[in-house]
Amino acid sequence: MTINELCDLLPNGIHDGEIDAISVDYLAATATFRIDLWVGDLESKVYEIREKYRKATLTIRGLRFLTMDLPDRNYAYELPGTIAITSNDDVDDAETKKFFEGDPMPAFHHYLYISEWNSNIVFAGDDCELSFDDGDNTLPFP
Repeated sequence: MTINELCDLLPNGIHDGEIDAISVDYLAATATFRIDLWVGDLESKVYEIREKYRKATLTIRGLRFLTMDLPDRNYAYELPGTIAITSNDDVDDAETKKFFEGDPMPAFHHYLYISEWNSNIVFAGDDCELSFDDGDNTLPFP
């Protein structure tokens, strides 16, 4: 499954999720994001429904690369806390295609915009999976 296919199964994709931790296993070619996903209903007038979050693990398999921009020095990036994803999208540019020239293209090339840093986390992979901590991994999301 691509990251966009996964995002389409969630009520808000991974937009407004909050990253707790990132780990990379280079031998297994995986990246793991511990994330608190916003799964609330934006149309609800009930705060608890509108602002509902669920803890999950997003695993990227067939990891081709993962980069994190340096935080912008004009932002308070050093303060402890979660890292909020305020935007995310696929990247389809000539530079990526040139980088993989002669090799198979990854299934997806994605970026996450991090507002606390004013910078991006960018990765490419062949497959992804999401598992919720509460054990209910029903997708599409109920």
